[in-house]
Amino acid sequence: MKGMGGKKKKIMWLVADIGWMKIERKRIKAAAKSLGVRFKWLTHASDLRLYIDYGRHKSKKKRRKDPITQFYVFSHGLSNLGETLE
Repeated sequence: MKGMGGKKKKIMWLVADIGWMKIERKRIKAAAKSLGVRFKWLTHASDLRLYIDYGRHKSKKKRRKDPITQFYVFSHGLSNLGETLE
């Protein structure tokens, strides 16, 4: 995918793994693959924090070479059912 100025943007989907049926999980992975988007399931809130701070490789170096330039959140579901990352 391309951003402003025609530069190719690296896109990563970070998806909470709680609450998805098996077929939905397969469809999400297939959609990411067909769009050329990298993909990661999140099982704990700390997974999101670590990815934002350090990137895919969780090295000790923070995001100097690949800083996050945009961040979008899409959410659905009922929080009162306790389906949140902890």
